[in-house]
Amino acid sequence: MPFVTKENYDKLKMGMEYSEVSALPGNPDTCTETMGTKSCIWGKEDKNITVNFLADKTVVFSNKGIK
Repeated sequence: MPFVTKENYDKLKMGMEYSEVSALPGNPDTCTETMGTKSCIWGKEDKNITVNFLADKTVVFSNKGIK
């Protein structure tokens, strides 16, 4: 099952750990780390979910093209 679905997006909550998010179906397509923050993207340019982590906790998440 792909990660980039409305159902999976609706499961995301502030404060979730990276391991909790990555336990949802599918691995991130890209992750970058800078100065204690991690930004991971699941999906393609036209349809994706982006999750930003600070100290391994979700602080911001957004989506593009999910209805």
